[in-house]
Amino acid sequence: MKKDFQKQFGSNFKRLRKLKKLTQEAVAERCNMSPSYISEIESGTANPTLSTVEKLAAGLDVEVFDLFVFLHATATPDQIKKRLKAIIDSTDNNGMRAVYDAVLMAFKPH
Repeated sequence: MKKDFQKQFGSNFKRLRKLKKLTQEAVAERCNMSPSYISEIESGTANPTLSTVEKLAAGLDVEVFDLFVFLHATATPDQIKKRLKAIIDSTDNNGMRAVYDAVLMAFKPH
């Protein structure tokens, strides 16, 4: 069970890092950690402490909560719509622009 949670956490961290277009090295520098430790977190072999989780969130410029949201893998379309609506409803103009930009980037042809 513990390893599954670590793997989910690591996968989610990696997903967020890539959304932010950051390398492991860049995140490591922002968090004052080694790139190899970031790699261990992403692979699910490391078990970061709560203070490390706070640093990781700051390094990605996300809320700690976001690091623990694994719904992207199992959420239904209705759950996703509800979560997106809640995000949009609670954000300011800058946040709205960020959401819009993220959606555009996600659907941009490669």
